[in-house]
Amino acid sequence: MATGHMQEFSPDHTLQTIPAVHRLRNGAKVKTLGQFTSSNEQKKGKGKHMTNVPEAPPAAPVPTPPAPKRDTTFGWVAHLLMFTWFIGPLVIWLVKKDEDKYAAFHAKQALCWVVAVSIVMLGFYIVAGLLFLIAPPLIFLASCLIPLIGLANLAYVIVAIIYTSQGKVFKYFLVADMFCKKEFAEAYPELAAEATSAPPQ
Repeated sequence: MATGHMQEFSPDHTLQTIPAVHRLRNGAKVKTLGQFTSSNEQKKGKGKHMTNVPEAPPAAPVPTPPAPKRDTTFGWVAHLLMFTWFIGPLVIWLVKKDEDKYAAFHAKQALCWVVAVSIVMLGFYIVAGLLFLIAPPLIFLASCLIPLIGLANLAYVIVAIIYTSQGKVFKYFLVADMFCKKEFAEAYPELAAEATSAPPQ
């Protein structure tokens, strides 16, 4: 059935006549073409925003402080004075502990080492006395071991004197790590910084 006048068909007119409300189809909401267009534009805008986020710059490595110049004189003298038993290292440690961290570390570890060696030697003498009472023939073995321990300790101290006089790192076995950790970190700050910045393995 013809109408009074016919309207000219155009796509723009069709889009304008589509209702803005949601149509119901099988109980579900159907979005209009305009809503689909705006939704796609929002997604594109979000994607551009995400791609334009600047990346954080990598963390700069922690610089390692250079090894300071040290006066090694009192360091190796502290090891040399162990022939005075604990008196020489103790005096150097008391005099230099606040003004020279390098000398303080070596004097303290020399002091700890001479005390530890004295305790070990005392233990051997006690064992030698017991062997003399229990099994007299074994006293010969103990009498040979005691001088060998003394010679080994003398060689070890000579190595300490050489290393310390050259500014190299030297630590007595066990006693330095047990009793002189703080003094070692103060005497060798570059090594302490490397140990701190190294990643855990």
